[in-house]
Amino acid sequence: MPSSSSAVARPVSPPLALVKVGKVAQLVRQASKFGLEGVPDPTAVKADMDKVRAYLRQAIDTVHAKESPERLRERGIEVLLGTASFITNTRLRIDMLDGTQDPQMIDAEHVLLCTGARPRIPDFVKASDAPFLTYERIFELEELPEHLIVVGGGPLGCEMAQACCFRRLGSQVTIMARSILPREDVDASDALRAVFDDEGIALISEKACALRKGQNGQGIEVEGDSRTSVAGSHVLFAVGSILGARLFESVSKTKPPPSEALFPRVPILDRLNLSNAGIDYEEDKGITVNEYLHTNIPHIYGAGDCIGGHQYTHYAGWQAVTAIRNMALPLHSKGFPSLIPNCTFTDPEVASVGLGERDFLAQHPHGLILKRKMQEVDRAICENDGDHGFIKLLVNKHFHLLGATVVGPRAGELLGELTVCMHNDIKVTDLAKVMHAYPSFAFELQAMAADLALEHVYDGFKGKLAERFKKV
Repeated sequence: MPSSSSAVARPVSPPLALVKVGKVAQLVRQASKFGLEGVPDPTAVKADMDKVRAYLRQAIDTVHAKESPERLRERGIEVLLGTASFITNTRLRIDMLDGTQDPQMIDAEHVLLCTGARPRIPDFVKASDAPFLTYERIFELEELPEHLIVVGGGPLGCEMAQACCFRRLGSQVTIMARSILPREDVDASDALRAVFDDEGIALISEKACALRKGQNGQGIEVEGDSRTSVAGSHVLFAVGSILGARLFESVSKTKPPPSEALFPRVPILDRLNLSNAGIDYEEDKGITVNEYLHTNIPHIYGAGDCIGGHQYTHYAGWQAVTAIRNMALPLHSKGFPSLIPNCTFTDPEVASVGLGERDFLAQHPHGLILKRKMQEVDRAICENDGDHGFIKLLVNKHFHLLGATVVGPRAGELLGELTVCMHNDIKVTDLAKVMHAYPSFAFELQAMAADLALEHVYDGFKGKLAERFKKV
């Protein structure tokens, strides 16, 4: 299968490597908590950006090697690094990136469009002459920002502000956003807000509406919709826009994202010449597909960020595999799963799947909410890593799991087991029957399940005995 996307040549996401850098810096500052001495001045930890970038490059190169053009070619996949555009709905032109070759023409029986997205830039920023950063450009900085203003309180903004490096590596950081993680459980948002307060990350609860250069042309200044202004040395925009449910209206059995869902990226469509192929699309919302990921042209499919909706790497990959399977097999699979796990890689991590507490109570007023603070989890206690975290399970009266939120170390890893339970309709109480290694974080899932089973099975047993003796 030919590939004409430049994404193969562009390594994805140095943020997770920076998460580790930030955690190490934070641990050094907390050395005395673990009884360690000999660190001259833990509070003076700063980043040498040249060395940090070298570490990032090494991590990126190692990850990229697994999916490099050379490795793909070894598997028999033809790889063309260039920009694709439609000539007709069956013919594409590939303009090669290196410029040393003539454009190539490809006739395709099937086409999968998975072109990704670019940062969303608000109109008021485009109209300003003040410099600004996006998640694509911020890792090119040669010096650590003195005062970074992050506009946007979603997953990307939170990761950039804290875990990706800037506050923990010595920058002053201010977030301007109406709320933190607005799509997550309220308890999760509050927990992360408390962590940010502890670490000195300021929050201005307003929507940014103006950007201008600072006094005497030095630095920048961002103004909120309530006229609060904040001055800094750099500004990073990680904002989204409210997407309608256009895509999901064609998918009758798929719940659309909430109206406040924020997506900080815009589908990349401008060079594809989709009109030449007759493909339906909207510039700001993406390519129109049905529930099986078909466009209006039957042999052309779309997946990932370029069709709008949830913008997660794992979601795009899942859709791409589904689309390819639908190309090859007569029985088609739906491309919009009801369960979409997600994780924000702050410290602590914030991970969730299924219903949040508000929707759960509205739909299941007699359901059960199981919550365990990380301060009660043995592993978190041993690692001094549970101040604001928790595990929350939302269970119906039949003990089926309908939603879960985890805030804490390795939250994303814990979410996998919970997602498997939901996907396979496994009762929460069944987790009590499966031995988990102690003292892993996952052991706490078994413990919570055992508590639930003991409480309700015992109550039910007592009730039946009482009724029987009453009749006697």
